[in-house]
Amino acid sequence: MPLGEVTGRRPSNFSAWHRRKLPDRCALADVDWCEVREGSVVAILETIQVKPEHIKKAGDWILTDPWLKSWYPKYDERYPLWDTKRVVINFLIGTIRKPFFIIYHTPLMSKVRVIDYRKKTLIDYDEEGFATWLSCKW
Repeated sequence: MPLGEVTGRRPSNFSAWHRRKLPDRCALADVDWCEVREGSVVAILETIQVKPEHIKKAGDWILTDPWLKSWYPKYDERYPLWDTKRVVINFLIGTIRKPFFIIYHTPLMSKVRVIDYRKKTLIDYDEEGFATWLSCKW
């Protein structure tokens, strides 16, 4: 059984401090999840919550232009994966040779869209179907 959130909230004190103190020659990016099963990393996941009305378009652009060079406005239904994140993700998937999934989901998880970045495939799920996919071996 996975451990629950320890504090129930995510303070950003370190993140804000780190961003101010990081030298200009450096960049940072987070990875949302490293899926660990039986003591080994099996996949890297980026999770992105979208409004229910945006789920049908979410991530379509990744299949044709995986790392957009332009910035999308904050409230665009698309989520920009910045150049620094691209560097981190490509390094990780190249080094550990594990899948990288981008998972778009609605707030209540009623609709989920999974993009396999390496294979450039996209699959839509309802909550039950996604739970089944999540429990499968990748």
